[in-house]
Formats: sequence, structure tokens, C-alpha cells
Amino acid sequence: MLATEQRIPRGNQNELLAALRRRATDPATETLEFIQRDVLNLAMRNTDNHARNTAAQRTPDGVVRLTPVFDFAPMFLDSGLVPRSVHWRTPNGDRMTNWQGVLDELANSCILSPTEREVLAQDLRGFSATVARLPELAIECGVEMRVLQQCLAAIDAQVRQLATLR
Repeated sequence: MLATEQRIPRGNQNELLAALRRRATDPATETLEFIQRDVLNLAMRNTDNHARNTAAQRTPDGVVRLTPVFDFAPMFLDSGLVPRSVHWRTPNGDRMTNWQGVLDELANSCILSPTEREVLAQDLRGFSATVARLPELAIECGVEMRVLQQCLAAIDAQVRQLATLR
């Protein structure tokens, strides 16, 4: 690395969510959407979840919210094996891999209030039914069976985690 170059920190999901919440018109709605998108990334094994694949927009009426989803694909099929580069983290930098821990950390770090955390857990428990329908939805959308079969364990893992949130 040249002396004039600086590494741009990758950040983590916690920091990205906190930044989105600071700017969003409706932080609670955008928080749920942000997490739901990550659930779907994990369920469908899309490892290409870096910060540049998430964007916010200010609409003509001044509302700030996430843009529609883009660059969403089962990247485990890429021969270049794109690694997941942005993770949920504990304060000491350890990766968090379960939603119960993520929600607890978001509340502990004051990104979410206790009330917001409770509502978010309830909403994500409800979202588990949608995630459980992913195989059916994928078939309806023409996803190849060989792709879907390789995602079934990840889908089931997400459903179990969401359904048991407290």
C-alpha cells in the first residue's frame, strides 16, 4: 500500500444499520427492512452483501429510505467464491451468527430502544413464515431446483432462528 493510500474500513452490519437509522425518515421501518434483507441474503446464500450493495435514497417528497433491492443472487454458485464481507459484530469484534444475539446487541448498544427491540423481535418472528415459504416462492419464480436444494438448510436455519426470537 502506498503511503498516501488509506484503507477504507469495511464496517459491520451494526454500524451500517446505525447510520441508516440516523438518516431514515422512519428508522423502525427501515431497520426491519434492513434485517429482513440480511435474513434473505443468508437464507439464499448471497454472500455479496457488502455496503455498496445497500443504498438509501431521498425521494422527491423528502422521504429517506432504503432503495429497492439490487444485486441479489445466490453467490455461492460463483466460481470466484465471493466471501461475505460485512457481518454483525459484538463490541469486541466477534461475529454474531444468530438473530437473538444480534437483537440483544442492538439494544445493548442503544441502536434500538428496548421497546423497538421487542417490536422488531415480534415482526421478525412473523417474517419467519415468509422465509419458510421461500422454497415455494423460488419455484414459482423459476429458480432452478439444483440452486434451491443447496439453499434449503440455510433457509431452515433462518426460519428456526426467527421463529424462536424472544
